[in-house]
Amino acid sequence: YLFSMFYDFSKTQYCLLTVMVCGVLALEHFTKENAELRRMLHIRDADPELELVHATVAAREPSGFSFHYLIDRGTDDGIADGDPVITADGLAGRVVQTGRNWARIAPLSDARYNVGAYVPRTKDYGVVEGDAAGGQLGCRLSYVAGSEAVITGDIVETSGLGGVFPRGLRIGRVESPLPGDQLYTSAARIAPAVDYEGMREVYVVVGFSQ
Repeated sequence: YLFSMFYDFSKTQYCLLTVMVCGVLALEHFTKENAELRRMLHIRDADPELELVHATVAAREPSGFSFHYLIDRGTDDGIADGDPVITADGLAGRVVQTGRNWARIAPLSDARYNVGAYVPRTKDYGVVEGDAAGGQLGCRLSYVAGSEAVITGDIVETSGLGGVFPRGLRIGRVESPLPGDQLYTSAARIAPAVDYEGMREVYVVVGFSQ
């Protein structure tokens, strides 16, 4: 009888502990989602004209020297080729192929595409493109013409020039300065702002034009 009571008590404790652990995990997930939502609302507030479509990353697949990402939204949701793709951390890439209920995203590390860039500290413009130097996927900032060279830690944002991407989206930070591509220009390797390994949700900027 005592053993039975102890067993029932232990089982009850185990059930309560399981419920508590699940509750803590759910709260952590909710807190993380809330923080991301607040950051996304900050982006939307900075440019109220942006129309964002939420999507989930369904798969990651090799593409050349980079990876492409498949999401669960497509043309039925207003998504089109060339649409910018962002997360709460910054610019993730662009849509390069679409279906009715899916789309393929090329990240910044894909050397087949580039992005107009701006360095707020020096107020200079450049171009960010994919770079696989040393066998590691990353980004390179090139053709920065200015009297002051970029330095480690400089923030790099989208310039908005050309009307492809909204201005002011975080691209990343300067990881290490590099020799310039041309005389009187500077270059750098960029650490992307977006964590591609942990990227599970994205927002597609639809109908953007300048």
